[in-house]
Amino acid sequence: MNKNLHSSSRSQSVRRSVFIAMKRRLFLISLAMTVALAGVAMPAEAAVEMFSADYGSAGSPVGLGTTEDLSLGKFDTSLGTLDSITIDLFSENTVQSEIINFTTGNLPYTSTSTTFADTVTALNGLTTSVTASAGPFSGTASARSVTVDGSSTPTSANSSAAVAPGDFPLYEGVGPQTFDVSVLVGEPFIEGSGACLAFAGLGSSYGSVEVIYSYASVPEPGTGWAGFAASVFSGIWGFARLRRSRA
Repeated sequence: MNKNLHSSSRSQSVRRSVFIAMKRRLFLISLAMTVALAGVAMPAEAAVEMFSADYGSAGSPVGLGTTEDLSLGKFDTSLGTLDSITIDLFSENTVQSEIINFTTGNLPYTSTSTTFADTVTALNGLTTSVTASAGPFSGTASARSVTVDGSSTPTSANSSAAVAPGDFPLYEGVGPQTFDVSVLVGEPFIEGSGACLAFAGLGSSYGSVEVIYSYASVPEPGTGWAGFAASVFSGIWGFARLRRSRA
């Protein structure tokens, strides 16, 4: 009887020693994984940041020959590494032709048109622009009057320009910083044909300018891998406990 108890006690002691050794080995493996992976960054993730500013409005558009200055946000380099930068112009333009008749009789006109450009100028001379035009028109200008031809409804026009990689530093900063762009609603180019008539142009614009930063966002080193190592250790430790309870 005593011999059996002694044998059972020895068997339990051996199992306990094996379990403790296994526990120590698993702990060392987990510790080594955590230390090794702590300095390894997780893969970069694609991300986008955008800033926008408006010029004019539907109720108060910018007239011809006028420049508007705007401020846009720079890219915060703490977010990651830039892949690309684009400057986008979104405009709503109204353009019409004026036919001026100073005589006492009605006069015909033909081939009458008006054209102007909206131009955004960013850093280092980068530009993007759209063209708004109306015509060609033809008709009859009443005596001693100004005839306006063309629609007063704004039409949309958009454009985009990519920043050269060599200019990326001009658009970068640490924390909230801005850079300036200008929007020029240009002078009109006017054409028209008709004896004893004068021609002029009407136009206005409003819209927005955007800068879009596409970048690679890099997580903090080791955040994901260290957690992964801890999860692996927890799983192994749970398995070891299950084996122990069954024993």
